[in-house]
Amino acid sequence: MTISVIVPVYNVEKYLAKCLDSLVNQTHKEFEIILVNDGSTDSSQSIIESYQAQYPQRIILINQENAGQSAARNRGIQEAKGKYIYFLDSDDYIKPDTLAIMYKTAEMNKLDYVIDGFEQVDEDGIKLSTYSIPTIPHNVV
Repeated sequence: MTISVIVPVYNVEKYLAKCLDSLVNQTHKEFEIILVNDGSTDSSQSIIESYQAQYPQRIILINQENAGQSAARNRGIQEAKGKYIYFLDSDDYIKPDTLAIMYKTAEMNKLDYVIDGFEQVDEDGIKLSTYSIPTIPHNVV
């Protein structure tokens, strides 16, 4: 297992399917998805169960009483089997090659962690702004 993707989930029925679709459709295939349902009271649980039924080898579900995002992430870390951990908020989604690029970057440069930029989009997917991480020359690391 190369990557453990940890997704805290709390009342995100409106966004969760798009998040999960972006994960199950990654070009990098050696990863697990750890969903920590942090006491959701909406239909997030049933959405998770539907995806887990379709991808039982990939999706791990942990249910806990509401304890907050940090506690949910920490719980996910306890179960993680990957060499690397990737955090994704349940109302976000990633491009299909995100995990492949992050993994390749870490491995090629012998890095302990990789930080990625992101795009902020509105509810219709229209890009509002881009946040980039400055590039550090590989010989500095």
